[in-house]
Amino acid sequence: GDEGLLVGYESIEFLAPLYAGDFVEVTGRITKIGRTSRRMEFEARKVISARRDLSDSAADVLETPI
Repeated sequence: GDEGLLVGYESIEFLAPLYAGDFVEVTGRITKIGRTSRRMEFEARKVISARRDLSDSAADVLETPI
């Protein structure tokens, strides 16, 4: 896709740890459009968790994304 930049953020809340090998689904939406700015909201959910204890490529699909 096209390159994008975020100048700053208002707030961020981490509800669970995320590790290399985890698979994340991200959704976002533009909530406000200004003359030179955009306000956006994002939500990320971990749907697959890496299982390094089993092997380098093992993973669990989570029943309920976190």
